[in-house]
Amino acid sequence: MTNGPIAANEEDLRDLLGRIERLEAKVPTISDSRRLGDGHPHYQPIEGMENAVSRGLGFQLNATGGLTLVRDASPNNRRLTISGAGAGVFCYDYLVGAAWAAEVSAGRGTEGEQRTTSTGGTYKVYSTIQGALDHIDGQSDEKSVFVCPGVYTEDLTWPTANSLVTMFTPGDALDENNAITLIQATGRPTGTVLSIASPPARLRITNSGFFGIIDAALNG
Repeated sequence: MTNGPIAANEEDLRDLLGRIERLEAKVPTISDSRRLGDGHPHYQPIEGMENAVSRGLGFQLNATGGLTLVRDASPNNRRLTISGAGAGVFCYDYLVGAAWAAEVSAGRGTEGEQRTTSTGGTYKVYSTIQGALDHIDGQSDEKSVFVCPGVYTEDLTWPTANSLVTMFTPGDALDENNAITLIQATGRPTGTVLSIASPPARLRITNSGFFGIIDAALNG
């Protein structure tokens, strides 16, 4: 019969082993877990990186929003690559969406950032309509702007480019229950929501409503 300090140490050891078994029982078993000499699964943490900036450690990666997640081939099979091709066929020069402001604020994008589609086309992204119009100003070739549906509080100045500028947004009715763009002046209803200088770029605007004064100084 064993007694004294040795018995106490054995009891502590059994208690410690029991705690380890209970902790490992809480870890989900997956076929890709690494098994060491003790026969138990051991998980290795993964450091998430975004543009070379660490986003913390974790045990799983979840690719969403059209992204793909692929394990690289040996000898780099400890690395997982997340990729996204972006839009497919996108026939516009500019994409405007108010939600882009949050991405810029979080450091995940910049105003005027150029994106490439899966078919090789390029377009620039802005959170404001004026941001796109300012970039167009003075250019001579035809430009097109796709505006995501929503309400934009802006005092627009139309560019003086010597070309046609098309601004399009999806939708077919001007009311709160349809996908339509409403552009309202900061000083509505008496503020100027759109200023068109002379000579202006030719313009084509579809499916957008304006709330405010349109100041158009046109030739002739």
